[in-house]
Amino acid sequence: METQESSSLVELGRATREASRVLADLAPDLRAQAIEHMALALEEAATEIVAANREDLAAAEAEGLSSALYARLKLDEAKLRSEIAGCAVWAGCPTQWDRDNSAASWTQTSY
Repeated sequence: METQESSSLVELGRATREASRVLADLAPDLRAQAIEHMALALEEAATEIVAANREDLAAAEAEGLSSALYARLKLDEAKLRSEIAGCAVWAGCPTQWDRDNSAASWTQTSY
């Protein structure tokens, strides 16, 4: 049985997949700008993101989430800063599309 929450997560996943396709289709300079803006937004919201994750961790612990899944869910400030730094790296990276410049070589996964 699908709950409203799980349905929302499925929709969020689909929207994320579509956004990644839009991002991939942008010109490299526009894509880099978009990724840089994402990094800035993450940095500005870092305190709130980490606080929300603490709440998620408390709920997960109360529900008996396995230690492996708990470790994957955990997002402390250091891990978030690392992800933000990764955005800077990705902002300058070409995609497979850029390298091949061929629609025939671009594969898409649908859900």
